[in-house]
Amino acid sequence: MIKVPRKRMTDDNPSFAFVFRGGLGQPLHDLAEADVAAGNADFVWVHLDLRDAAAQAWLSRRPWPRDVVETVAAPIQWGRLFITADLVYGHLRDFRDELDAATLEAGSLSVGATRKLLVTGRRIPLLSVKELRRRVEAHTVLPASPCGLITEFFRTLNDIGEGLLQQASERLGAMESKVLKRDGAGHRKDILEMRRNSIRIARDMAYKRTAMLELARERPVLFPIEEFDRFNRQIHRYAALVEDAQEYAEHCQYLVEELRAQVEEETNRNLYTLTMFSVIFLPATLIASIWGMNVGGIPFSGSSNGFWLVAGVIAAVFTLFAIVLYRFRFRFF
Repeated sequence: MIKVPRKRMTDDNPSFAFVFRGGLGQPLHDLAEADVAAGNADFVWVHLDLRDAAAQAWLSRRPWPRDVVETVAAPIQWGRLFITADLVYGHLRDFRDELDAATLEAGSLSVGATRKLLVTGRRIPLLSVKELRRRVEAHTVLPASPCGLITEFFRTLNDIGEGLLQQASERLGAMESKVLKRDGAGHRKDILEMRRNSIRIARDMAYKRTAMLELARERPVLFPIEEFDRFNRQIHRYAALVEDAQEYAEHCQYLVEELRAQVEEETNRNLYTLTMFSVIFLPATLIASIWGMNVGGIPFSGSSNGFWLVAGVIAAVFTLFAIVLYRFRFRFF
């Protein structure tokens, strides 16, 4: 038998556990208490930092099939929820809680749920799990089962996702105003980064939406009927959030295309200006080339004022050509 190191779970410890009785969650001090508390409670929620050896050891002691334990412990970024008669396991998506992360950056949350135990795990800090823990401690959520807590997770995920998407959209709207005023060159790098992240998270969330809708259609027996209805509402709310994320990604793409169009327009304007100058000076270049030939018979070659006569011809042709171009609306700028 694997001996699990006893590691006290404090507020600054990424791993934590709660025992639920009558919907109220009470924190546990270490992982070893979770096994004892499960016997006389409605259910237990254990959240693991999967980078921690003690957490991995505790997870390996679960009486679950080996492939289930490996799936929950794996740092998978893409995945889905799998359903058996007495177990739901796999991966959910959450938003990263990192100072250097982008506004919309996804992370993976491992999940394993039975009738009496909910195990979640992550390798990077996640916003929804952090907020769900706060709500459990404040007793603002009263889940009656692990499935009820999963529903509360999705409610929290939707709340946070809508807020983050609103902030990102407002920031993008401010950038759009500058871009349309042709003052967005300094934000080009930020817009490109937002476009890249938005496409990735929209694709990721759309994939997870499909998995969640499949889960709702299968209606797992672990979900009580009244709890399943609440769960189903949150899934459809998540589907609406995915559509908003896709619209945000399209908005980012529009701004990138607008920036590219402005760059192309500026390039074309510069090329047009260079072309006009080349056309205007072409006759002068031709005349200078003719008078620069080292052959006999060049007009004015014997005159003391020959240079000024040729310069006058060039100036006259230059002026005539410029007037013709202006007359036919060939603008320089």
